[in-house]
Formats: sequence, structure tokens, C-alpha cells
Amino acid sequence: MGALLDLSRNGRFRDSLGWVLLIAGVVLLVRTGWWSAPFEGINWLTDEIFLFLNSLFDRFGTPIVFVAALVEATVGLGVIFPGVALMFLGGAYSADDPADLAVVWLIAVAGTMIGDTISYAIGYRGGRMLANTRLGPTLRAGEALMTGRGRWFIPFYHVASITRAVGPFGAGAIRM
Repeated sequence: MGALLDLSRNGRFRDSLGWVLLIAGVVLLVRTGWWSAPFEGINWLTDEIFLFLNSLFDRFGTPIVFVAALVEATVGLGVIFPGVALMFLGGAYSADDPADLAVVWLIAVAGTMIGDTISYAIGYRGGRMLANTRLGPTLRAGEALMTGRGRWFIPFYHVASITRAVGPFGAGAIRM
């Protein structure tokens, strides 16, 4: 068995029987479906989440878009709540009528603005308590970044989800 898996200096199998065993193993995994089990579980979970969100939209209609945007823009909740999915679902439901699409967009913007304001207020009121914790150096680094030429970052913090979740809170914490 050692001779079958013996590697040469450039990392290739020296014995062709090793290749045959490797290919046979891959074929066995693909044919039996052992490799697809985790993906099927993820697909099932994604389908269940989408069906749940769809039922929320069917039950509450367009106002759920406001709640989704508000909750997602609030610090700490946006990481665990799928607000973007509900906003996209609202856009998909209103795609036939441009007036409805504008209403969904305005409702989502209003929810995001209010959620950002809440996050900013939480950071403004409680952010200074973090200065003496292990998050203090990160807070000071963010403050130094924003006092320099780093202000160009502000319009782009919505792009990445982690900065989206903590951006307004951090701005309030450093008293921007």
C-alpha cells in the first residue's frame, strides 16, 4: 500500500495504480451521492427559509418590507435577520406595477434610515462604555480613520454586511 501512495519529488503519483484507485474512489463517491448530502441539507434549509419569508409577505404585505429594513439596519439584529431577502421579495411582488415598486422602495429606505438612526443613537449613548473593554483599540482605530482621509469610506459602508451592521453604531460611538 505504501508503494501505491508513494509521492515523487514533484508531488505526482509514481505508480499508475494510485491514479486508478483515486479515480475509482471519486467515481464511487459521485455515483453513490455521498458528496451531495450536505448540499441537499443546505438546499432544504434555504427552501424552508424562503417559504417562511414568503408566508410573512403573504400575511403582512408591503409593511413587512419596512419592518425588515428597520430590523436589519438596527445594530446586532441585522446579522441574524434576513431583511434583504424580504426587501427583494417585496420588489419581486411589485414588479408588475412601477408605482408599487416605488412604494416598496420608499418604505425600505424609510425603514433603513430609521434603523440606522436607532443604531447611531445606541452607539452615541453607549459607545463610550466600550472604550475600556477589549473593543477599545478598535474604536480608537476607527476614530483615527474617520478623522483623517478615511471619510471617503462612509458612502461605501453599505456594501459589506459586517460594516453595514456596525457602521451607524460605530459612527455614534466615535461621536461623528
